[in-house]
Amino acid sequence: MSNRTYNKLWVDTQSSIKDVINIEDQQQQGRPEKDRVAAFKNIAKIYIRYIVIYQNLDFCYDQMVHPQKRLLLRTLLDSTIGRIIELKHELVNLDFIEFSFVDDVLAEMKITPDKIDIPIPAYFKRDRAEEIAYWNNLLKETMAKMGAKKGSDEVKVMDKDEAIKLLQVHERARQGRLRAKLMMDIRKTEKVEKVKDPAEEEITMSEFSAAVRIQKLWRGHMTRKFVQRKREEELIFIGMVAHIQK
Repeated sequence: MSNRTYNKLWVDTQSSIKDVINIEDQQQQGRPEKDRVAAFKNIAKIYIRYIVIYQNLDFCYDQMVHPQKRLLLRTLLDSTIGRIIELKHELVNLDFIEFSFVDDVLAEMKITPDKIDIPIPAYFKRDRAEEIAYWNNLLKETMAKMGAKKGSDEVKVMDKDEAIKLLQVHERARQGRLRAKLMMDIRKTEKVEKVKDPAEEEITMSEFSAAVRIQKLWRGHMTRKFVQRKREEELIFIGMVAHIQK
C-alpha cells in the first residue's frame, strides 16, 4: 500500500475522532441518563467507535515512516487506549459483568463483530524489544542456576481412555454433591412441614388449613418422584447404570 493510502486513512481517522468527541460533549452537556439500558447503549456506541479509531491508528502508526506523524500517532494511540479502558469500566459498572454484550448496538451501527477486536499494538513489542530480550535472558539465567531442565515445560499428552475416566470421575463427584445437597434440602423441608402434635392438629386445624397441608404433602411427593426420575436419567447419562429400574 502507498503512503497516499495511509494518509487518507489518517485523515478519515482524524474526522472520526472529532465526531466521537462531539458526541461525548453533547452527552455531557445534556441531562444525565437515568435509564440503565439507554445509558449502556450510549456508552457502548462510543466504546465501539473508539475501538475502530484505535485499530486505524495502530495500523497507521505501524506502517507510516514520517517521524513527526508517528509522534502524533503514538500520543493519540496511547490516549485512545486509555479512553477505551475508561469506557470499558463504565460498561462493567452498568452491566455488572466483565464481558459486555453489544450485539444489538453492532447491528444498529451496521458493524460486524470482527471489527471490534482489540489486537495488541505492534509497538508494544517492537519498541520494547531490548527490554523484553533483557528479561528473557535474565529468566533463562535464573532457571539455569536453579537447575531447571529444558524439557520440564513439555506437556504430557493424555490419551482418550484416561481423559474419559477422568471426566467420569469428576462428573460422578459433581452429581454426588448435587444429590447430597438435594437430600439435605428435602429433609429440612420435611422437618418444617412435620406436625408436632397430630391430635391437636385434628382439633384445631380448619378445612382450609387441612387442604393446604394436603396440597403441600402431595406436591412434596410429586417433587421427590420427579427428582428420583431425573437422578436415574443422569446416572444413565454418565454411564453408571445400564437402565432405569422401576
